[in-house]
Amino acid sequence: TIAALFCSLSFAFATQATVRTVSNNGFPAQFTSLTTAIAAASIGDTLNIAASGLSYGSITLAKSLTLIGEVAWPATGESASLDRLILNPGAEGAKIMGLNIVSAGNFSVVEVNCDNVLVERCRIRNVANLFGGVSIAPVNVIGSHQGFTLRHSYIALAVTNYTGTAPVINLNNMNTVLITNNVIYGSSAANSVGYLSNSNSPTVTIANNLFISESGSA
Repeated sequence: TIAALFCSLSFAFATQATVRTVSNNGFPAQFTSLTTAIAAASIGDTLNIAASGLSYGSITLAKSLTLIGEVAWPATGESASLDRLILNPGAEGAKIMGLNIVSAGNFSVVEVNCDNVLVERCRIRNVANLFGGVSIAPVNVIGSHQGFTLRHSYIALAVTNYTGTAPVINLNNMNTVLITNNVIYGSSAANSVGYLSNSNSPTVTIANNLFISESGSA
């Protein structure tokens, strides 16, 4: 009936996702803290994150949200930056785009602990100075999961004081993975940095990536 159709349309409009804005650089936005914006967001919402000279900090995401970072202003070179991103259960279906995620610690930079995540057009970089194995991989999958797409991104690991081998990406035998059109960079002052590790699944596709390895810093 017409009444039923009207109710269905009203429900659809009522449940549409919301776009929220975040800025910690003084630019007008709804939120100055990304953590606060995530807490206020509902599943399916999009957070547009302004470029800034200040990091938005270490973020743990347990909701299915879309995070879109503003990429480098030509005048300042500033981007929307994080120190670390942890994707926990509850973030299934999350989309992470355009973020500059840079760390100088002996831990992973993007930690994936859920299914069905998309990361694209991001810069993910770790500069570590101690032995850590897969724990210092810039992209590190934790637990048994499936569904991960990493594309059009720059992923780098530079190790300054290291006596073992570490990967840039640790997949932990994840299923249904697509890694494509990325620059994957590794450098170490001692021994070696591998590109990918723990990938025995037949459903992993690695295509059209540029792999760079050298001594020095990333």
